[in-house]
Amino acid sequence: MAMVETAPMTFIRSVFFACFLCSSWGLKTTTQSCDPNDMLALKEFAGKLTNGSIITSWSSKTDCCQWEGVVCRSNINGSIHSRVTMLILSKMGLQGLIPPSLGRLDQLKSVNLSFNQLSGGLPSELSSLKRLEDLDLSHNLLSGQVSGVLSRLLSIRTLNISSNLFKEDLLELGGYPNLVAFNISNNSFTGRISSQICSSSKGIQILDLSANHLVGDLEGLFNCSRSLQQLHLDSNSLSGSLPDFLYSMSALQHFSISNNNFSGQLSKEVSKLFNLKNLVIYGNQFSGHIPNAFVNLTYLEQFVAHSNMLSGPLPSTLSFCSKLHILDLRNNSLTGPIDLNFSGMPSLCTLDLASNHLSGPLPNSLSVCRELKILSLAKNELTGKIPESFANLSSLLFLSLSNNSFVDLSGALTVLQQCQNLSTLILTKNFVGEEIPRNVSGFRNLMVLAFGNCALKGQIPVWLLRCRKLEVLDLSWNHLDGSIPSWIGQMENLFYLDFSNNSLTGEIPQSLTQLKSLANSSSPHLTASAGIPLYVKRNQSASVSPCNVINNMMKPGIPSGSDRRFGRGNILSITITIVVGLALVLAIVLHKMSRRNVGDPIGDLEEEVSLPHRLSEALRSSKLVLFQNSDCKDLTVPDLLKSTNNFNQANIIGCGGFGLMKSEKREAEIIDSAIWGKDRQKQLFEMLEIACRCLDQDPRRRPLIEEVVSWLDGIGFQAAQQ
Repeated sequence: MAMVETAPMTFIRSVFFACFLCSSWGLKTTTQSCDPNDMLALKEFAGKLTNGSIITSWSSKTDCCQWEGVVCRSNINGSIHSRVTMLILSKMGLQGLIPPSLGRLDQLKSVNLSFNQLSGGLPSELSSLKRLEDLDLSHNLLSGQVSGVLSRLLSIRTLNISSNLFKEDLLELGGYPNLVAFNISNNSFTGRISSQICSSSKGIQILDLSANHLVGDLEGLFNCSRSLQQLHLDSNSLSGSLPDFLYSMSALQHFSISNNNFSGQLSKEVSKLFNLKNLVIYGNQFSGHIPNAFVNLTYLEQFVAHSNMLSGPLPSTLSFCSKLHILDLRNNSLTGPIDLNFSGMPSLCTLDLASNHLSGPLPNSLSVCRELKILSLAKNELTGKIPESFANLSSLLFLSLSNNSFVDLSGALTVLQQCQNLSTLILTKNFVGEEIPRNVSGFRNLMVLAFGNCALKGQIPVWLLRCRKLEVLDLSWNHLDGSIPSWIGQMENLFYLDFSNNSLTGEIPQSLTQLKSLANSSSPHLTASAGIPLYVKRNQSASVSPCNVINNMMKPGIPSGSDRRFGRGNILSITITIVVGLALVLAIVLHKMSRRNVGDPIGDLEEEVSLPHRLSEALRSSKLVLFQNSDCKDLTVPDLLKSTNNFNQANIIGCGGFGLMKSEKREAEIIDSAIWGKDRQKQLFEMLEIACRCLDQDPRRRPLIEEVVSWLDGIGFQAAQQ
């Protein structure tokens, strides 16, 4: 994890910047020229690097103290020349090895080469920079070991080598008596946390060891001073319980240990950390109750403890955290009511208590949080109605209440439509058996709407047409009747549509093919719709979007991308379509099996979407979406050919990103022999094997499209030769 820009670090950087300005001012008021040895070292430094526009602009015709990124200071040790004291070349596009000549600039106090593409190891000459106080080599491609070089920099105060490729035992690092900030995050350091880091650095304030391969417990931090303000240990393999001495670090403001293997209970001694701003402990194995010890933590801004094994009630003293912005306790085993006085948390922006066992009604006091943008209470045991006071949540963007037992859908929508900024509303598995309201007038900014698995009655409501920004609509697993209205085709931003498992009748309206994200209506062959197309949810490289009407009383249709003029390429196209058909058969079986344990109606979306910023990514993940009559038999290869009149162009009703959409033709036809070779059974098995591989649940085992095309090309070529 990159070093967090907090008050202490901001102060340190401000001091460096002030020194930079003072040095620059001093340079302009002096007549002393750059030291010739320093100029020579800088020229050699520049000569060893590539792609640096600033470096190439350094000219011998100008004084080196005037070069961009170079700061000098005069009157050092009585010298008649100005000496280079700072080298600031961050984000300059530098490539290559760090030149050894850098070590000859012996008056350097600050070096910043961050955010470049420097590679290789650290030159041993760096150890000659005895006056160096600040070194930032972060965000490069540096590798090798660092202890042999950096251990001699006894004047160093801030050391940042994060986001590189260094690999070394952490026990080798340490011995910096003046160290204030130490950041080695996002590398490949191994071993246990060295006690030498803190024992030799009495005034350390920032320690970031996150995103490495560290193991063991935290006993190595025993000697860390009470001046420590930031401790980041995220994304390692650390384990054990939190030692008591941690709670004596009274200056601690940021404590982040997410994604490790810590266990045990949180101590009530956390109340001693009264300067704490961020408490981030998610992705561990903490258990037991959250201590009701937040009275003194009045500076707390983030408490993120999701994905642990915490149990018991919500600590009521969280209400004393008046500056709290983020409270994320999802995916635990918390029980009881949401018994918090939210009037004491007016700055709350994110509240995520999803996937627990919380019960009872929604608290009215939550409406006081006018800054609330994200509210996720899904997968609990909450009951009752949506409070009318929720209409005051004017900043609310994301609301997920799915998998609870709320009632009064009409009242809920009447309240929530007043949340003018609401863009995501997920209410699946609630309001069971109620009528879907028809008199809703708000939701102008809604982009995601999910009412699935509610057993709702009625018809698809016309007020949805006013939701012009809607991209995702899920009304699956209800008891909706009637037909799909033609105005659905006017919802031009829609890319996920799920009406499956209802009692809808009639035909898919032709207007559906006019949706740019569902189909391209420019095809000259567009005719009246007589069937339903097969779609695949798009990923980053696809242009088609899902439309799911499985298990309704509607006619099935088949997609195709070929006509009856058979050559090697045409046979390949037909073969691809057949493979998709075979995949369809397999997927139908899986679908029927999955109905025994029906999950959320939006499929796996809510399993993947724990926070709203992941919603779009999850929706666009690659999944097969099927179309099936509720009483139809399994689809076979002959069915594919027969129902489309051997993929005749007369059956084309539209063209989408998956290919041409063709309606079903029920008259019996003989399969065109040009599709098959002599060994038809062998070809079928080969295509079935490819289809099975394409449906593998592990994406790492799924073949690439290039591989599929190559395999099918081989099958088609064999058929053509026969």
